[in-house]
Amino acid sequence: VCSSLPASFLLASMAWLAPGDGANTGKPELVRCWDGAICKDALPSLAAEARALWSALGGDRDMAKTSWIGVSDKPRCGLERLALAILRFHYPTPTARRSVLGAELWTQLRQSGDEREKQGLSLHFDKDEVAVETWDLWTHPELATATYLSGGGAPLVVFATRSEEDSMLSSSEEEEAPPAPPVSQDGASPASGFVCFPRDARHLAFDGKLLHGIPEELLFLTEQGQSTSAAAPVEKYSRLSFLVNIWTSHRPEQVRRISKKLAERMSVVGRGASRSSGSRRHSGSSALNLRKGQRQLAPWQVRVAAHTGRCPVGRMLKGTGLYALREHLKGDTGLIPARALVRARRNARGDTAEVRRGLLELSYSAEGRRKQGPQRSATAPARKRPAAAAAAAAAAQTPARKARRVA
Repeated sequence: VCSSLPASFLLASMAWLAPGDGANTGKPELVRCWDGAICKDALPSLAAEARALWSALGGDRDMAKTSWIGVSDKPRCGLERLALAILRFHYPTPTARRSVLGAELWTQLRQSGDEREKQGLSLHFDKDEVAVETWDLWTHPELATATYLSGGGAPLVVFATRSEEDSMLSSSEEEEAPPAPPVSQDGASPASGFVCFPRDARHLAFDGKLLHGIPEELLFLTEQGQSTSAAAPVEKYSRLSFLVNIWTSHRPEQVRRISKKLAERMSVVGRGASRSSGSRRHSGSSALNLRKGQRQLAPWQVRVAAHTGRCPVGRMLKGTGLYALREHLKGDTGLIPARALVRARRNARGDTAEVRRGLLELSYSAEGRRKQGPQRSATAPARKRPAAAAAAAAAAQTPARKARRVA
């Protein structure tokens, strides 16, 4: 397999095995979050550029089309400047940036008018899509970040379930389905989880190897663990996010710079939005309102009691107040305290510090993290999955594990 890999991929991967001092400076233990990360005057311009990028590059709510900017590249538009500013915030010194190659960037738009299932995204790991499809090689960004240019909508959920790079190559080239992401083989439940509801100008960062997704069901969940009617009106929102992944191992295959023509068009749209709003024009770098050592938000910490019995997915566990996601898989995901979730969702819309403005940090008790055997082969996404197998996989209610590159 290795003989067919591009030389640049191999060289970059080998260089990453021995990063320089400070190479991991920007990597958080689980999730870090800041509010007011974007200057208020810069939001109209950046949001306009983000919508233009979303419209031009297409993609859909399942798979985004991403772009690249190298750590030493000259930015051509506000979003590229913002991406480099985010990179430098998390890797603030030349020593810290020694192993950083650049940033993968893209935008995503979800709105209250979308079909219900399109208001969220299945659990997944971010990875180099082409490397997996071509060589069954799993590689991940060093750091994943999301910056919300407008708030509302379903929350981002991150679990302390890591994809481990030590098992990147598949053992068989003949299977129809690629290997499932190599997760810790002891099958231990995650020690913690993090729930973040989007707010204007909110920025968060987490380890690029962690399991995450946007469970749309949490937008409709009640304190009793029931889902509001699909026909019930949801408060109108437009969830516009700017995603930036920092790479140290290699540049993802077939991910290219935004063209000069598109970058110029985005800049024109951004300047127009800035004039229309009467706001002062910001470059992407000066738009980032984060500084080294700036205090991050402290989430509301909730301890979740252990549950060793069977979990009916998509339902509340009787007498516990805990909700099992539709994609719940014991060993990978944790239960969600419905009452705390609903309070966080409600308070994310205001300026009160209660429930830390829509942030929950969930700590799962040690008793709930007992070892169990690997459960991977049956849940791997198939390249050519027959209808019967697809139905069986849906019935199993296991996370899809596809790298959707969306937050």
